[in-house]
Amino acid sequence: QPGFVGGGGDEPKGDVPVAVVGIVPCKVSGEGGAIKKGDLLTTSSTPGYAMKASPVDLGGIEIYRPGTILGKAMEDFSGDKGVILIYVNVK
Repeated sequence: QPGFVGGGGDEPKGDVPVAVVGIVPCKVSGEGGAIKKGDLLTTSSTPGYAMKASPVDLGGIEIYRPGTILGKAMEDFSGDKGVILIYVNVK
């Protein structure tokens, strides 16, 4: 049972469950490479899919750009497209 359901606006297309915190299923793509449990995920070029996030080097320190992380992989994934569990904690 979702705790929050989005929807409405000028062109309602039905209710959409929105994960704000918890462990939820997520469609993933292998676009960013194989996903290992604990990897951070970001949006892929395929709409509706996440992929492994890559940090950027900032003066010798690797960071993830603020606002780009969707969640953390709770399972491994290698392949083209699939579904895995991820941990979401929107801040």
